[in-house]
Amino acid sequence: MIYVYALAYYCLEYTERFIDSIVANASEPIHLTILENRSERSSELESSILHRIEIGKVQTFIQFKDNLMLQAYRYGYQLNLPGEDSDAFVMVTDSDVLFHKPVDWIGEMRRAFGFSEVGIMGWPTDMSNFYDTPNKAFGELRAYFDIKYGFCPQTNFGGYFTCIRKQQLDAFMQTSLAIADAVLIGFIQQSGFITGRFEHEVYHQGWDAWRDYPDYFKLKLERHWDLSATFPPLHNYKITRQT
Repeated sequence: MIYVYALAYYCLEYTERFIDSIVANASEPIHLTILENRSERSSELESSILHRIEIGKVQTFIQFKDNLMLQAYRYGYQLNLPGEDSDAFVMVTDSDVLFHKPVDWIGEMRRAFGFSEVGIMGWPTDMSNFYDTPNKAFGELRAYFDIKYGFCPQTNFGGYFTCIRKQQLDAFMQTSLAIADAVLIGFIQQSGFITGRFEHEVYHQGWDAWRDYPDYFKLKLERHWDLSATFPPLHNYKITRQT
């Protein structure tokens, strides 16, 4: 069983399309966990995800009563660890990406992780909706992360359908390192494993946020992206599981 952990915040329509896409392209049943950080649209997102639990597209829904930002990945993983039926690898991803062309992503994962030296894999993004848009402001931010955390640009795939060997993810979750793609990839590389990416491109809806969710996009630009290991406390959360 492939366990998938996807982080959602505010952009309801992106999350809905993500769920439909990953399920439609799954060649076998998966366990999809949606982790939701609190936002002004939490009630709308709750209704949508609960419906998708009813129809079998989502298996676990973890709602945090605060916006824990990227730390939600660590808490969500610890609150809903992969079961004994889990494969040797799991997927951790943002919920604003799509397989915009048919792809057997499970088959691709199984072939890649058939090689014991592979630690982490991901999909590159279709850049068609990035250039010549307000997203250019994120270019300098990406370069900053690459330099500070030793990220290898040749294997750049960000937080998009990131596939990780479970043993290495378990080890990472026990550290105090920040939950960010550059840091995670660097950790896997320093552990002696190969980092790679698949050939199939995916579509990052988040790069359309400047048009679809201008208030949210403005917030992202103004946010201070400090990846120092300061963990916001876990106060309240709610878990809903498929019965």
